[in-house]
Amino acid sequence: TKERCFEIMNAVVYDNAELFWCAHGLGSVSYNSAGIATDVIFKYVMTPNEAKRRKKKIETAIKPFLKGIKPSMSDYEAALRTYENIVDLIDYDTIGLREQKRDPNSNDKPDNLRSIYGVFEEKKAVCAGYAKAFQYLCDLSEFSSDAIQCHTVYGEAIYGRSGGLHMWNVVTLDDGRNYLVDVTNSD
Repeated sequence: TKERCFEIMNAVVYDNAELFWCAHGLGSVSYNSAGIATDVIFKYVMTPNEAKRRKKKIETAIKPFLKGIKPSMSDYEAALRTYENIVDLIDYDTIGLREQKRDPNSNDKPDNLRSIYGVFEEKKAVCAGYAKAFQYLCDLSEFSSDAIQCHTVYGEAIYGRSGGLHMWNVVTLDDGRNYLVDVTNSD
């Protein structure tokens, strides 16, 4: 179904933070006469040159986020240090989120609040940015075990009597157990 294709497209963008130039939930799907998806096209929110420019900035801006991570650390310690670095260096951008919600053209612009660019270069984000940054840094880490995996997940979080959409991580450590990591709610 069309809905399932968009779920898959979102999963690809959510679980691959380096695709920061793709819009969330936007694109197109073409079907053949049997109703089978034949083409999936992601919507880009910037030119290839802008994406390259931002990628270079990310590569430079990422250094403070790797501070204190040493090869002698256990996988748990490295993941924890990554988590702590993000909490220490990023601010939740309530004002930016409010402004973005008021902007009718926000789907046509880069979403820095929810991307690794916003985290590493601007040092501001909302939950999606935090979660993607954590996964991105875990993906870059050279853990001692190949069993270490980090995934970004999204759903609804309940806060007292209210709730809303939220994004966090699931990390599988070398003990084979899954751990929920919510960097946003630690900031």
